[in-house]
Amino acid sequence: IYDSAFFYIDKALGIDMEIGYIHGIANGFNDLAKVELMYGNIEKALIYYHKSLNNRRMVGNKLSEANTLFDISNAYKVAQMYDSALFYYIEYTMLKDSILGEEMQIKISELQMKFQSEKKDKEIQLLKKDVLISNNLKLVFSIAFFALLIILVLSLYLLKIKSTLLQKNLILLSKNKKINELAQEKYLVEKKILEEEIKAQHELNRLQEEKYNSELQL
Repeated sequence: IYDSAFFYIDKALGIDMEIGYIHGIANGFNDLAKVELMYGNIEKALIYYHKSLNNRRMVGNKLSEANTLFDISNAYKVAQMYDSALFYYIEYTMLKDSILGEEMQIKISELQMKFQSEKKDKEIQLLKKDVLISNNLKLVFSIAFFALLIILVLSLYLLKIKSTLLQKNLILLSKNKKINELAQEKYLVEKKILEEEIKAQHELNRLQEEKYNSELQL
């Protein structure tokens, strides 16, 4: 199935490249990327996605470009490259918001051209107000999201540092305990040696005293 799908997509892509049909080329690379991703070839999928993105930008179709940015973000997520996934997801959301903003602006312009009455002017003003509120809310949510993300990253980092310090302290305590045990063993050995020396000295003194007394009796 993989070879068959790849063959037909690649064949169609070759035709589009021969005639210079950029939109078709972009779609072809995007389809190849999806096939590679489906079969777990993430590195190849990303290569094709980026080629598709370059052609999307040449065409100037922002909606298709946004969709490809989303696909790239998802591929990086599958590859567990979360920094790149977040980067392309942010680009996707920014472009998507830009498209929505342009569409909203076009609708507002059409309303302004179609209706000249005071009532329609008020409706347009209300619509603009809604757009502004929506944009402000998006900004607030975006700031809150990134703030929470930063807090989470810092918390994980501090937790890691705390865990590392705890491990080091445990190792240090273990070493100190071992040193104390060795010092105690050394003390006991030295004490034992000293006691043996004293005992030996007493025995030697006793023997010498007996020898001396023996000589005196002679």
